[in-house]
This record gives sequence, structure tokens and C-alpha cells, in this order.
Amino acid sequence: MAIERQSFGSIQAGRGVAALLVVLFHASAKVFAKSDYWDTTILGGFFNFGHAGVDFFFVLSGFIIAHVHAADIGAPARLANFVRSRLLRIYPVYWFILIGVIALSLLPFGLNSSVHLTPQMVISAFVLVGPVDSPTVLAVAWTLFHEIAFYIAFGIAIASPRAGIVVAGAWVAGILASALGYPFLPPYLGDSINLLFLFGVGIWWLSKHHPQTLPIVLAWVGTAGFLALGMENVFAPVFSYAARHLLFGAASALIIGALVAQEGRRPIKVSPVLLTLGAASYSIYLTHFPVLGFVAKAHAIAAVRALPVALAFVLVVALTVLAGVAFHFLVEKPLTRATGRWWPRGGARSGSGATPLGRP
Repeated sequence: MAIERQSFGSIQAGRGVAALLVVLFHASAKVFAKSDYWDTTILGGFFNFGHAGVDFFFVLSGFIIAHVHAADIGAPARLANFVRSRLLRIYPVYWFILIGVIALSLLPFGLNSSVHLTPQMVISAFVLVGPVDSPTVLAVAWTLFHEIAFYIAFGIAIASPRAGIVVAGAWVAGILASALGYPFLPPYLGDSINLLFLFGVGIWWLSKHHPQTLPIVLAWVGTAGFLALGMENVFAPVFSYAARHLLFGAASALIIGALVAQEGRRPIKVSPVLLTLGAASYSIYLTHFPVLGFVAKAHAIAAVRALPVALAFVLVVALTVLAGVAFHFLVEKPLTRATGRWWPRGGARSGSGATPLGRP
């Protein structure tokens, strides 16, 4: 049975869990482990594999773009609506936060005051096209450079399938060349992490055309593999950077494919809390790093320092996530509606419906 559902509650929940993993990683490794703050390793560094939430997001992005826009490939009239949907999903909310971060960076001893902003860095940050400076103006924005590159490649396939095949082939060749030490692409384009978008496209194709090959048990296998890789990463690292990301991506693809195939057979009941976190995941992802920076300042308060470290960690993570959820409802949703009215959809319908999960 082919998958036709337009919204998958389990995948929405997965987005929320992935965003939470990234928050836990940064809270543990970038706040509590720092000597300026608690100088403590939380649970022996257990959450330090949370960066793999990004791998899940990349696979999910490939899946969602294919799920919603595969029918647009070879239909150039639909390209404008594809571009519109992608730009409105990514840029307005991101620019809102980016402008705030830049403004704070210009204040003495303000947020990111240690980062020297150059014109090239700022321009690159606004357009999300390389070169990627390290660090980026907004710490997590490096992932959006990869996301936009994938959208450009997919947009080319919409305009011309043949050109899309050439671009995809050249991109994969560039990644392989970089892995072999002969790079001809900018470093972020030659990074093997970009292959995770293809994992997402591949698992979409499998879930649509052969869902019977994806029993729900594979979601548990993927979850177990994801956690095992996380423990390898934290406590006994063996794999290389590229291999680990590809394995995290493979585990993510199993989880996504099996859950989607299961939802094609019968709905999966999902906690409303996880659904809310999933809906707010983009806001949580974009806001959490600067919010963590502000919340961490509470360490200077004696009463906060007197709290048990575990309790302080839970409170910091909870406040950071709640701030992201509040931003989603108070800023992201109204801003998305306003920009959608400002740039209405064109006449050629794009894909098979609205994009419920199409953000990184």
C-alpha cells in the first residue's frame, strides 16, 4: 500500500525529540561543562551525542521535501511555489533571530561579543550561502547552509530533471572527492553529512512504493542503533566523523521509514507534548543557543549555585525549551502567516499539499 498521508504524528514527535537532543547537547557541553559556569560533566557526558539530532533533521528534511514535492519534478511551472514555500519556511524567522543576535553582538560584553563580525560573515549569514565562516553569527546556522544547498539542488530538478541528475551526480562526486583528499567543492558542500538528504529521499521512495519492507520493528532497531552510536561517540569513540554521521543517518532513516509505513497502515497515538515540541522545533532550534547563553548567566546568583547540579540542569533545559515554544506561538506562527499573505501562492499548485514538517 502506497503512503499518501500528508501529516505523520510520529515524525512530528521525532522532530521534537531531535530538537531536545540538540538542546541537551549544548546545555551539557557548552554550558555546564564550562569553567565559567558549573564546570561539571552531566551524567559523564551522556548527552554529548545530542548533536546527532541534526543528522535526524537532515534525513527528515530529505524525506519531507521528496514527500511533498516529488510530483513537482519536471514541472517548471511549479518551481516558483517551491521557492516560495522554502524561503518562507526558513528565512523570516531566522532573520528575526539573526538581526537580534547581531544587535546584541555589537553591545559591549554582549552576546557573541567575542566574535568579530566581518561584512562577508554577515552577508553570508543573511543569504545562507557559503563560504561558511566558523563560527557562524548564529551558532546553529551552519546547518541551514546545507539545507539551502539541498533546496537549490531539488529546485534545479523541478526545473529540469536532467539538470537535476547532473547536479546531484556532481555533488555526490564532490563529496567523494573531498573524502579522498581531492576537494573541488567548498568545504561545507563537500561534507559527507550532505548525503543524509539523499538518505531521506531514499527512505521516502521506499516507504511510498514498498512500505511492506519497513515493519515497525525497524523503528526500534533504528532507535537502538542511534542510541548505541551515541554511547560509542561519548564513551568509546571508534568511528570517523564521516562514518559516524552516515551511521546516525542510516539509523534515522530506519526510524522515519518504519514509522511512516506504520502510519500508512494505522495512526500512531502521540503525546500532545511531543506534538507541540515538534511543531515548535524550528523555533527551539534557532533560539536555544542564545537563550542558553542568557539563562546560564543565572549561575552568578548564589541561590542558583546552591541548587543541586542535576536540578539546575533540568531547570536550564526546561526554561530554554519553553522559551523556544513561546517564540513559536508568539513570533514564528504570526510571522509565517504575515509573510504568507505578503507573498501569496501562485496559480500552479506545488506538490500534493501543504508542508507539515518541512523545516530543518
